[in-house]
Amino acid sequence: MPKFLKNALTNFSFWTLLAGNIFCFIYFKEYDSDFTTIIWIYWFQSVFIGLVAAFELYLPGKNLENTGMDSLGSNGCLSLFFIVHYGTFHLIYAIFMLVDYRHAVQQTVLMIALGAFAIETLLSFNQRRNANISGNANTAAAMFLPYLRVIPMHLTIILPKLLGVETSSLFILLKTLADIIGWLIYHAIYHKKDTTIEE
Repeated sequence: MPKFLKNALTNFSFWTLLAGNIFCFIYFKEYDSDFTTIIWIYWFQSVFIGLVAAFELYLPGKNLENTGMDSLGSNGCLSLFFIVHYGTFHLIYAIFMLVDYRHAVQQTVLMIALGAFAIETLLSFNQRRNANISGNANTAAAMFLPYLRVIPMHLTIILPKLLGVETSSLFILLKTLADIIGWLIYHAIYHKKDTTIEE
């Protein structure tokens, strides 16, 4: 078995991500008329990934004592730029969603799914942070990798509208696949020098 896949299968954040997506899939299969709730779950997941990435950008990149990197907040301007760029994209996206998916969402379902995705994002952040302190990543990775995670996610969300087809569980499966591939690439880049991904 490839090392990156073995690392994923022993990583709790990976299973939490998978659990959140499976939960969304099962819910949609039971209530296939409620694609609106699924859409907003994914939007909030994407926003949360961006907020954590902005905080990650704000933190120093490596161990200060050993490498002499700048102090906390040295990337403040870059973090602010990321927030404006990433945030504007999501704000405009939310406006379009409010037009097409303005029906009430199931708040309990929303909170359960977001809880799983939030846990995954925070666990992944902690693992990436450890790798970053070890010098295995850089500012460019922290800046651009969030887009690697969320752009495929959003494409699978808007495909039904673009293609003029009925929403179906297929799009949730595509999003799940994109999420998993993005997670694997994300962690592979950060842990390229590690022999294992720490829990």
